[in-house]
Amino acid sequence: MKKKKMYQKIQTLKRQGYSKSEITRTLQIDPKTTARYYSMNEEEFQVYLESQMFREKGFRDYEKAILEVYKKNRNRKLNMAAVYDYLEERYGGLPANEQTLRNFIRYLIRSNKLQFQQSTRIYQQVPPLPFGKQMQLDFGQYRMDSGLVLYNFLTIRDFDCIKKANSELAGWLKRRANGKISQAIGQIPALLIASERKKLRPVNPSIFRKNSILARETRNVNEKGCISVLACNYQLPTLPDSRQDHH
Repeated sequence: MKKKKMYQKIQTLKRQGYSKSEITRTLQIDPKTTARYYSMNEEEFQVYLESQMFREKGFRDYEKAILEVYKKNRNRKLNMAAVYDYLEERYGGLPANEQTLRNFIRYLIRSNKLQFQQSTRIYQQVPPLPFGKQMQLDFGQYRMDSGLVLYNFLTIRDFDCIKKANSELAGWLKRRANGKISQAIGQIPALLIASERKKLRPVNPSIFRKNSILARETRNVNEKGCISVLACNYQLPTLPDSRQDHH
């Protein structure tokens, strides 16, 4: 799209009598760009665009696998990060980044190798029934706290057992959620926690844990119903009996 707009601007100025050098100065572009588009007619420009679209792409060797992913998902639009992760999980290191994959899928669409299906919701009105005799069920609705797991992991995967799902989710967390640069913090979480772990200290046992008698001390309640902790008095709730020792 950017190439087409630039070509149209250069051709418009050319028709107005601008020279190549004047066009370069007016549009503040590289002289090579001016020279490339200045002498092209519409037909030559279309041939040039097609040559750019069909040039060597990093994911050409994965074309069959990509089309297979979309076919299994009924040729609906998928989250690009989810497709990239699925390929990375299946083949290991990939030859390019997500933006290159996005461009390659755009090429598949333009070349009619990939066509998305329009999703339609099939429903019909049902007659009203007495209370307790009907229910509404939304198929395919996931309820999860993490949208990242929902849209980047679950969208293109099917599982026949919970063990397999947990195993692949653990790999995804290591590979994607914690292994890539986080937009929120600008760092890789897995590396960040590794450096932070060196400075972490164990949490002291809670004196309020019911099943533990460690780290508990016997305190005497004074006449005002308070106990002293580190030179500070704390009011205790009133109890039916007058026990003097509290833990």
